[in-house]
Amino acid sequence: MSKLRYRRLSVLLAALVFSCGCGPLGTAILGGGVWLYYENSTEDESTAPTVSSITPDKGTTNGGTSVTITGSRFQAGATVTFGGNSAMSITVVNATTLTCDTPAGTEGAVDVVVTNPDDQYGTLPGGFTYKEPTITGVSPSAGTASGGTSVTITGTGFQVGATVTFGGNSAMSITVVNATTLTCDTPVGTEGAVDVVVTNPDTNHETLAGGFIYVPSEFSYVGTFNYSCGGQNHDVEEYDYTLPNSTPSTVMRFVLIPDGAFTMGSPTSDPDSYDDERPQHTVTLEPFLLAKYECTQEQWLAVMGSFPQTQDSGQGDDYPVYYVSWDDIRLAGGFCETTSLSLPSESQWEYACRAGTTTRYYFSDESTDLGNYAWFSGNASSTKIVGQKLENAFGLYDMHGNVWEWCEDTWHNDYNGAPPDGSAWLGGSSTRVSRGGGWNYNAQNCRPAFRDRCAPSSRINSLGFRPSRPLR
Repeated sequence: MSKLRYRRLSVLLAALVFSCGCGPLGTAILGGGVWLYYENSTEDESTAPTVSSITPDKGTTNGGTSVTITGSRFQAGATVTFGGNSAMSITVVNATTLTCDTPAGTEGAVDVVVTNPDDQYGTLPGGFTYKEPTITGVSPSAGTASGGTSVTITGTGFQVGATVTFGGNSAMSITVVNATTLTCDTPVGTEGAVDVVVTNPDTNHETLAGGFIYVPSEFSYVGTFNYSCGGQNHDVEEYDYTLPNSTPSTVMRFVLIPDGAFTMGSPTSDPDSYDDERPQHTVTLEPFLLAKYECTQEQWLAVMGSFPQTQDSGQGDDYPVYYVSWDDIRLAGGFCETTSLSLPSESQWEYACRAGTTTRYYFSDESTDLGNYAWFSGNASSTKIVGQKLENAFGLYDMHGNVWEWCEDTWHNDYNGAPPDGSAWLGGSSTRVSRGGGWNYNAQNCRPAFRDRCAPSSRINSLGFRPSRPLR
């Protein structure tokens, strides 16, 4: 913004008119002296703060919602108003972030104004919405399609007599504990993510889009567990699945992989990367179930009755099965058809392996630490019992090394034209993709982005699989 400036001359002078490179100049007689002024059309001296976002952007009319405001040029001592009412407990974290508690307000969207001590201010029009009720979370966030999962819903403004629906179906045994907490049992539903709606007796309501996921009824909820790795931290829900037609009855543990988006592939700056790992591209995925461990020899035998080939590179119930081809797993009469399971798509596999990380491995950029997380050529001479190394931030074991893992996709030479939605990419070739590296491969081949392929009939002593189950 241009500023008009004045400079006082020390002596009275006749009015002069100058011109120079810095812009139009002139004089003005102001209070006892001659002031030289000029307008600089290029200098921007704005010190007003800006407000770019508020999280969360809605809260109860009673106030007291703790929010984080982001923007620029925030100064210590800044004040904040919501709809003209002063916020409380304001903390200026730095020039781009401040926190505060909202004041009481009336329902609807209000402007949020941040004012610095110098009276410069910035406004986010309609930046915060006072609403009753609000929903902040559902725990657990998934349950079986047969219903009856006991959940706790948190938020604000819940009233006695509130109703709850999951995907349009009414919940049971609703108890409003207080204005911020209610409990209920889920109704019967269909597989996939559904909206959760809380409606107060005054008909005001709030929707948490995709707030609950129905998993197939055959999956039994075990619990919610927290995992940390590579700077990521996730609470994930785990389920046991009794393999159909297994003799004896055998259980496989699954992790509910949350929905999300990630950047698939490798940058050119990674010296170990290959052109088939590019171009990097964004993939957005729906939630799905993925086996916590590679399929074991015990699980394979319980379903299929025998191995396609003798297991001679590590043998035992808890070793991964290998010498199993894509055809053995996916064709009619194979493991997946018999168990109603599937194979993950290539993008699902990489998303699950990374678990929110963007580094070369799911723990860091450094291959020197790989031995803590993987069986590979640097520490193994055969396959090993699953689950002995450290897990990733989704609680998945052996995503690096031990055995390669078949994916659903056919091979493509690069990612030009790859699906952006997490679905399997079919066509283009007859070979099938495998991921993760194996016990007899080096660290470079164990990277999350590394890709390999084999003929679907191939049986190899370092190639197995990890089943998945889509949620539709």
